Amino acid sequence: MTPSELLLLCLSPLLLAPETQAQSPGVQSGGKPAELRSSDWREIRAAREAARHAIVPEADSGFRAPNPGQEWQAKFDASGFTVTPDHGTWTWGLELSGAARGAIEAKGGSITHRRDDRITEWFVNDRHGLQQGWTIREPAAKGALCLQLRVRGGLKPQLDPDRLGVAFQDAHGENAVTYRGLKAWDADGRDLPASFTLKGASQLVLTVDDAGARYPVTIDPIAQQAYVKASNTESEDGFGTSVAVSGNTVVVGAPLESSNATGVNGNAFNNNAPASGAAYVFVRNGETWSQQAYLKASNTGDGDGFGWSVTISNNTIVVGAYQEDSNATAINGSGSNNSASAAGAAYVFTRSGTTWTQQAYLKASNSGAGDLFGSVVALAGDTAVVGANRESSQATGINGDASNNAAYASGAAYVFVRSGNTWTQQAYVKASDTAAGAEFGSSLGISGESMVVGSPLAAGGAGAVYVFVRSGTVWSQQARLQASNSAASSWFGQAVGISGDTVVAGAPGEASNATGVNGNQANTSAQDAGAAYAFTRTGVTWTQQAYLKASNTAASDGFGRTVSLEGSALLVGAPGEDSAATGMDGNQADNTAASSGAAYAFSRVNGSWSQYSYLKASNTGAGDEFGKSLAMANGIVVVGAARESSNALGIQGLQSNNSALWSGAAYLFTIPVLGVPEIAMWHQTTELFDAGAGVTFEPVISGTSLSCTLKIRNIGSETLLRGTPVITGPDAARFSVNFTGLPTDFASGQEGTLVVTFTAPSIATYHATLEIPSNDADESPFEVPFTATMMAAADLYPAWAAGEGLTGPAAQSTAIPFQDSVPNLLKYAFNLDGDRADTRCLIPGTGTVGLPAFRLVGSGAQAVLRVEYLRRIGSGLTYTPKASTSVSPGSFVPMVGTVTVTPVSPGWERVIMSEPRNPAITPRVFGIVEVTLP
Repeated sequence: MTPSELLLLCLSPLLLAPETQAQSPGVQSGGKPAELRSSDWREIRAAREAARHAIVPEADSGFRAPNPGQEWQAKFDASGFTVTPDHGTWTWGLELSGAARGAIEAKGGSITHRRDDRITEWFVNDRHGLQQGWTIREPAAKGALCLQLRVRGGLKPQLDPDRLGVAFQDAHGENAVTYRGLKAWDADGRDLPASFTLKGASQLVLTVDDAGARYPVTIDPIAQQAYVKASNTESEDGFGTSVAVSGNTVVVGAPLESSNATGVNGNAFNNNAPASGAAYVFVRNGETWSQQAYLKASNTGDGDGFGWSVTISNNTIVVGAYQEDSNATAINGSGSNNSASAAGAAYVFTRSGTTWTQQAYLKASNSGAGDLFGSVVALAGDTAVVGANRESSQATGINGDASNNAAYASGAAYVFVRSGNTWTQQAYVKASDTAAGAEFGSSLGISGESMVVGSPLAAGGAGAVYVFVRSGTVWSQQARLQASNSAASSWFGQAVGISGDTVVAGAPGEASNATGVNGNQANTSAQDAGAAYAFTRTGVTWTQQAYLKASNTAASDGFGRTVSLEGSALLVGAPGEDSAATGMDGNQADNTAASSGAAYAFSRVNGSWSQYSYLKASNTGAGDEFGKSLAMANGIVVVGAARESSNALGIQGLQSNNSALWSGAAYLFTIPVLGVPEIAMWHQTTELFDAGAGVTFEPVISGTSLSCTLKIRNIGSETLLRGTPVITGPDAARFSVNFTGLPTDFASGQEGTLVVTFTAPSIATYHATLEIPSNDADESPFEVPFTATMMAAADLYPAWAAGEGLTGPAAQSTAIPFQDSVPNLLKYAFNLDGDRADTRCLIPGTGTVGLPAFRLVGSGAQAVLRVEYLRRIGSGLTYTPKASTSVSPGSFVPMVGTVTVTPVSPGWERVIMSEPRNPAITPRVFGIVEVTLP
């Protein structure tokens, strides 16, 4: 077992509060005030939701977490937390026994408690409840890993029969809090035994048997994060027909949405273009999801089905509109006519910052009526692939004669590449054995220089899958794959996925009644139960590695209708599955919700596949077809249910009604990242995202040198190989990077740091980007934008005051807004909040905010008066520690002693001065730190 770190997460105590929804006058049925634009309303709702769950500091150095949805308040102290309901007389909480107290930090709805070098405890407060977890950096010295939790309050713990959860009951025997969902597996996806036990009436013991595990080990990492609906939910929109994910961005297609808007963030609240279609972009900040954009075609038209397919790679999205009708060909042609019914199109959108714009309008080079170009799309970096499963030429191979229609619905795929902002068609791809009706191009996948194309109706519906590889700019077919139990009407290739040297193909019409992995393929007693097949490549040779079935195989489930593959993690959808279970790993045997749908998570360890989770919607309903679309990347899973029927809007709306038939929904989960290297970066406690917001230095006076430390971690399970970090951009010469302490190879869970330093001689704002290349398939190079500003000394304080929202007399340095007796200058000088009352003192050793702290350290003649304070770097301020034996004006004199200075952040440093001070001679002393503006 390799010592690294252990991550325990997602044990969510949920109070059993009723779910209610109220509507105010002047609000539309969807909840949006009629006079507001939808984009404004989304921003208001997102800001309100974040504010409602923000964790706030208390005067006693603790923190408070309000949770209006669960109707309680959680109070955090140095040992643990206590929950008090808004309406009730009980309290409940937990504290980790035997652990150090350490430093507590809070940001937004999250709190981190670093107890010691081994254990960090963290919490996320949101509308679901309080999510608790631990990061343990080293395994236990011997035996199984155990965490002992002391129960606070008067609720009585009752173990669930499976010992994977605990209910806490009040005096009447009613469940007040549930603490459930314990599950553990290691970096290879191998399940590890984990359970709760009770030790007396007030001790809860969490045990994980990590013998033979490869760290990091994760406990209960799979949890539904969000229930996602359109911002303009309507019946029969089909939201969730297609889904895609990259990094912390999710895109969801709704091909039957009916507004006549065009472009980005137009008016979504009309139905003047029936079934024109739309796509919705959602982003995650911390644990909070919000809608970022509403995408429409530039030539929106009735029945176009924009959003039937979607794909995303970093800051680029491709949306397919398979029923679009223009006769344009190639790139950016005229989309204004409708003379080629259902020829199809695809649209490329790109993001700069948070703004999306359409970059290209893609058409087939041989665009023809009924081709359904855009029925499926795939994207990797600057390469896009578009399928046209009804294209009808009899060409074979690459770049053949596309001018005839002699093989109806034989199908084709089109490869496009981008150089700068310009897209061109690189290849026209056909099967090596083109046949009418085969529908080659019904499914697609791309990974690096390899592409996989499904042809589910080939060979009488037995199906086939084709693998193509690119050398330079030239594509060639490498393999034609078939199922090991190939049979008519199996539809092998209806779904495909590729990651590195692995391909998975779904066959939703396969008919055996086998369950699990590599079962009996020979019988055909479960018609349309479905299967999936995993293939691996050695050199240029492909072989079948596994035959995968659902754990609850049943006829008509359609297992394999969708697949998503990332490294050694696989998801398989079965939209016809019938159980009424909800959430994760529920009862699979109850078939009372016909075609509610399910998804199955598999992992591969040393060449062997196994199922590790069974996923259902949180509001399972008959006919919802959960799993008819799904996607996975970077540990985020998105599952679509296009026939879900609630009328909720946006994120985490009310799920319990069915008043908007087939409006559709998407469900977001988190899972472990398996079988791939995965780079992750942090600046202090803030996670950085590839090409995201980046790092902004505090403004400083010219000539100041600023540095910041970035942490890099491999959160995947395979070795991360990094290249040489470089600084690019217009002001790259003003920034430097020191990576001498950064490993070249990162094992799973391994961390390293690098330092970026900025210096400039003149007043201006400077921009550059740190680029870190690696073998991370979708985040190389990982880009971190940097911004730094040099200002005149006299302008620094006014700029801070403006940033704090202070105006008029309240913005003056001597102002004391909110009557807290701390002038703004001291707030500015010691990192306090300028827009609220704040008189906190600095926590010695660990604090990053607060007024100076004075202490007497030692005794007798060896004693020293020690002052510890923060100093704003490059501010031009003068800080002078002074002491006096009285508080009389003019009696304070500068302290004299040893001084140590330690960087705290890019804009702050910690100063400690120790002056000899014998308490026998001066038993009473007063201290101040005098701050003056430049």
